[in-house]
Amino acid sequence: MPPEFSLKTIDALSKRVAHRCSNPDCSKLTVGPNTEPSKATSIGEAAHIYGAQPGSARYRGVMSDVERSMIANAIWLCRDCHGLIDRDGARYPAELILSWKSYQEEAVLRELGKPGELLRFQIARRETDQLGEIPLFIKQVIEEKADFWEYIATAELLDFHLQEPIRRAIQLKKGLYTRPKRSIDINEFNNWFQIKISELADEADCLKQLLSELMTAWGEPGESGNPLDIVHACRLYGQCAQRFVDIAEEAMFVRPPEEFESIGRHFARGALYPTERLPEISAFMRSIIAQPNPQGVFKLDLVVELPEGWPEEFSRLMDIGTKLYLKNNR
Repeated sequence: MPPEFSLKTIDALSKRVAHRCSNPDCSKLTVGPNTEPSKATSIGEAAHIYGAQPGSARYRGVMSDVERSMIANAIWLCRDCHGLIDRDGARYPAELILSWKSYQEEAVLRELGKPGELLRFQIARRETDQLGEIPLFIKQVIEEKADFWEYIATAELLDFHLQEPIRRAIQLKKGLYTRPKRSIDINEFNNWFQIKISELADEADCLKQLLSELMTAWGEPGESGNPLDIVHACRLYGQCAQRFVDIAEEAMFVRPPEEFESIGRHFARGALYPTERLPEISAFMRSIIAQPNPQGVFKLDLVVELPEGWPEEFSRLMDIGTKLYLKNNR
């Protein structure tokens, strides 16, 4: 069964826009009188912003059903506009639909004419604007602060900030781009790789510290987390992932003495390996919130390490290169 919105969510969603369609080019009333005096006619529907099931418009496979059924992923539309956005997901991307939702809610507040409510709304928006350039869906999650919002926001932020480093890592492994190669002689060679190995170790330590920062940012049990700290830690997490790719790129596009040419490619493979495991954190968090009533202690063992057999192969290639170099330079 696709994830559906609760009656409470549907009721709140329609009232937040005064029962008007949230498409600003429509804005028609979605509720009115019925021929029967005791009934009302409704043409409004709670629509999924990110699709509820595979094949639907704007569907994202990484999302949990909890995310798909929360109010942050819902928009109130008339039937016509609901059909419109679901028939053409490319023309109506999630960011546009989320913008509709935000625009219509603020328009209704202005129409109500209650300065206090409007100011409260604007302050909440200003607080999320201070979080920087992040997807509107994440801002909605943070504004709504539903149950487990800290973990949902973290999973979404990690996906967002890891997207580009992981794409670059895949492109580098496939050889889809190149860079001018920098030549290094034998005197610089050993020192250069020792520095790169040290940099990899530093990045691994950085990841550990950032995970600790995230747990602090979530707050103590029963307390709300700190949005700014969560966003900042996730942004740094993405930058750390990018550094693994940068180190791999430097190794891939260095030109050592010809006897050691295979070392650069092998080193790059080791530097990119951690990027394959970093998305496990967001997947783990979604697996927790997907449970009916998550409670207790959940543990993920994420060890940032080199691929199996990598050190042995590195030593073997170094030995071969050293012997060849000594032979060729007698």
